Amino acid sequence: MLTSLLPPPLRLAAVLLFLFMPLAFGIDNAPGSEPDDDFSPMGLFMLIFVICVVLVGLGIVFGVLAALSLGLLAALGIISSSAYVGFYHRRFSSGFRALHYQACALLGLPGAVGILWLGARLFHADLPLYEILFIGALAGIGAGVALAFVFDRLATLTYQHLVRPTLDRIGDRL
Repeated sequence: MLTSLLPPPLRLAAVLLFLFMPLAFGIDNAPGSEPDDDFSPMGLFMLIFVICVVLVGLGIVFGVLAALSLGLLAALGIISSSAYVGFYHRRFSSGFRALHYQACALLGLPGAVGILWLGARLFHADLPLYEILFIGALAGIGAGVALAFVFDRLATLTYQHLVRPTLDRIGDRL
């Protein structure tokens, strides 16, 4: 390069000359035109930075929620009892089915308690808190198990009518 032939103080002067040459000769944008674009690259970079920070924050929040829910499942013994069922029946699907039923019952419980509390407040039912908790817990566990049963039957029918015939056709080709 040409600047590598110059001594260091002249290199700096040459670089500054080329950088500030448009200002020195009065070169403007296009002749007779004003920039009508209010685009700011710094604004774009700040927007990208804020979006990245929000996405990282959401990832951290979802990771913490997943860790807490997994800890709750382990603390309540749902994971260990499902593993026991799977080992007892010597089938992974039995353990997964037990996990599915227990998780649906656990998730149905607070939902039904909340719905019963809201219904009691909206319709001015005079139910004490312990009755709301007891009735809501029973209804939530029942609804969760019923919903898990429906999902289990749908998964079984899907496997029997869609997956198994496809696997049999693939096995026949081999």
